[in-house]
Amino acid sequence: MMKSFRLLILFPLMMTILLNGCGAKEEHASPKRLKVGIMLSNDGLGDQSFSDGAFAGLTKARDELGIELDYRELPDLESFDQGLTELVDEKCDLIVGLGFAVKESLENVSEQFPEQQFILIDDTSELPNVASLTFKEDEGSFLVGVLPAEQMRKGSVIGQSSHPGAAAQGTR
Repeated sequence: MMKSFRLLILFPLMMTILLNGCGAKEEHASPKRLKVGIMLSNDGLGDQSFSDGAFAGLTKARDELGIELDYRELPDLESFDQGLTELVDEKCDLIVGLGFAVKESLENVSEQFPEQQFILIDDTSELPNVASLTFKEDEGSFLVGVLPAEQMRKGSVIGQSSHPGAAAQGTR
């Protein structure tokens, strides 16, 4: 009787295990890679500043996270619309506009393609498909101001140039 009871319990359990092992293997589709496009500033690669830093970050994301990367490096502000439209045509999931100079073009293109997602770095936009990323430039500027102040104490003078970002801090 005890032997029959064990068989009654073990047989269905064994059959379940065996039949599960015989099932067709599911093929998992590889996840879609995120494609990110960036419209570099008009200074482009080699500026040892904004464009190089942003491009290095996206290159690192490509290498470590497996994103697909596309970029446009155009010499003048008039061609930003063209570069952004090309990135939309390349089916980028996310398009990054780098610098305040690209804002007008990015907003023009984002209105033409309301389903496309954009990021505007270094300026703000109220459009629903544009996320804005800005910095507290005044805090960094304070620290950068320490260097010329120290140089002036030593009798050296460092030149300056006007920059639209300086107007935000009232230093023009």
